[in-house]
Amino acid sequence: MASALSVVKAAYDAFGRGDVAAILALVTEWIHVFTVHGGKITRWRGCYDTAARFL
Repeated sequence: MASALSVVKAAYDAFGRGDVAAILALVTEWIHVFTVHGGKITRWRGCYDTAARFL
């Protein structure tokens, strides 16, 4: 399983290539990354920080 940091880095890399249409919320414990090709979602990745509510 990828770390949250590696998923966020991959998301920013994909934003730079124009592969991902997304909204990034930084005040939450989770992230969803959708890869879109030809107007269809071709990949979905998500991470949830289970320790966030205890910090």
